[in-house]
Amino acid sequence: MIAYCEDCKLPYIFKRGSSKCLVCWKEEREYDLSKADLAHKELARAFHGVLVENTALKASGANGANVKQLEAQVAQLTAQMNTLRTENENLRKGGNIPQDTLRSLISLCHPDRHSGSSLATKMTQWLVAQLRR
Repeated sequence: MIAYCEDCKLPYIFKRGSSKCLVCWKEEREYDLSKADLAHKELARAFHGVLVENTALKASGANGANVKQLEAQVAQLTAQMNTLRTENENLRKGGNIPQDTLRSLISLCHPDRHSGSSLATKMTQWLVAQLRR
C-alpha cells in the first residue's frame, strides 16, 4: 500500500507502524544516506509528479489514452521503487560482497597485521561471519 511520508510528503510503500519513508527515517536518525537512498528519493519525487499529473488529467476529463499512459508510468515507477527498496535493504544487511573480496579484506585487516588490535579483531570477525553466509 502506498502512503505519504509525514516529513517529505512523498509517496512510499507503507509498512505497519511507519509514518515516514525509509530515507526520512534514516535522516532523522542521522544515518549516512547511500546512493540507493538518494535514487529512491528522486524516484519518489518522479512518482509523485506522475500521480499528481494523472489525478489532474482524470479530473479534467482528459482522453483515455493519456490516462492509460500515465497509469502505465505509475506502474513502472512503482516497480522501480520496489526494486530500489529491495536493493537498499540488501545493502543495509551487508549482502552481496563477493567471496574473493571478503577473503582479501580479511587478509588486509587481520589482527596479526595490526598488533592484535581489538578493532582489527572485531572487523575480521564480522567479515568471517559475512563469508559464512
